[in-house]
Amino acid sequence: MTDPALIRKRTQMVRMVKRKGRNNWEIFYPLPADLRVALKTPALYRTLATGDRQEAANRYPAGVVEVILEISKLKQRLTDSPFLIQPNEEASKKLQQTVKPPQLPTKAINIKDVIEAWRSDFKPQLSKSTQEEYERAISRLLTWSRSHDLRFIHEFDRKTVREFVSDNYHGRSGKTVKLALGGLRGVWDHAFTAGWTDDKSTIWSNHNYNDRMKIGTGEIKSEDQSELPFSFDDINALLKGLQPNAFSQLIALALITGARSSEITNAKREHLSQREDGYWLDIHGTKTKSAHRSVPIPRVFNKFIQGLSARPAGSYLIPLFDGKIWENERDRARYINKEINRKRRLLDLPNAHRQGIHSTRRTYIELLEGEEVPLGTIKLLVGHKRTDLTIGTYSKGTYVNLRKAIERLSLPAYIVQAVNTL
Repeated sequence: MTDPALIRKRTQMVRMVKRKGRNNWEIFYPLPADLRVALKTPALYRTLATGDRQEAANRYPAGVVEVILEISKLKQRLTDSPFLIQPNEEASKKLQQTVKPPQLPTKAINIKDVIEAWRSDFKPQLSKSTQEEYERAISRLLTWSRSHDLRFIHEFDRKTVREFVSDNYHGRSGKTVKLALGGLRGVWDHAFTAGWTDDKSTIWSNHNYNDRMKIGTGEIKSEDQSELPFSFDDINALLKGLQPNAFSQLIALALITGARSSEITNAKREHLSQREDGYWLDIHGTKTKSAHRSVPIPRVFNKFIQGLSARPAGSYLIPLFDGKIWENERDRARYINKEINRKRRLLDLPNAHRQGIHSTRRTYIELLEGEEVPLGTIKLLVGHKRTDLTIGTYSKGTYVNLRKAIERLSLPAYIVQAVNTL
């Protein structure tokens, strides 16, 4: 049994495999002819109790030794041999030295190479905002990896991922972490898609962070910390108190279109059009595919819109910081968003700590829901994906009367007057 030549002959077909539908790597051991007949199976499978290829390769030699001993005992029972096999430590060592682990790829896969391949092949399919979110996670990963002398994807396991999260997302919510891990999982999966690895990595999946849990603090974000819509009093205060006047116009346009702040700040004169039924705004959203849409503006605000439509072609509907130079429109939108939030906080509104520019969008949706506008129609207006089989897959909203729906948007007369005098 300890003869190296005999062991090599017996184990030359043995290999490490991962069967479809199984999470762990296993040892595949073809049985001798007599045992195949007796056990009614051509081979034995014995788990290596890990889904990680590198760890499985480390356990493989000792695992094969155990299978060889198991086969010996089975043959002993089959032949009714009078002696028992009692392998000693020295014999086990010789067996482990004889059985070689399966050869892993000789060239380790560099993290940077995988990231660049992902950027080239997959990143263009994502929306710009998602690209930015994933790139932030990638930047953190590269910085952290350098500090820990990690260069190759096989050097990462689930424990390493947890350490990365702990070091980089302390105090951040589990929801934020899940988004980051989703992006990094996509990068690792691309190594499999591109044929660099034999199986998809599971190290970034199913970490079960609570969406509202603050990482590393044990604190859970309570419901009363979530963002609130603006009340009518809040809106009135913003329209009258924000200076310069363009900030109030931004709030007003966001309120009556339901657009995101970045969509409003980057809206240009040519995106505004007058049709037979009134004014429409073509919103060039980048967050999702559904974000690019055209929405009608309630006719009660025609006076306000006429003032915006008088601006020259090529200019922004809301001109702000014209003297500054921007590398791109996203930078401009971020800067304006920060400035308007800073000015908003100076007004000391009752719920200022739970509100932001996005609160105009929440108010818009709340008002439409209050007027019993169908959910599918609201999603068309605000640029949300319609995921229902019927309202989404079969119907694309082609015949939905958006004008009829938006004219049901009801705001107090003093708010309408404040908007039209901007």
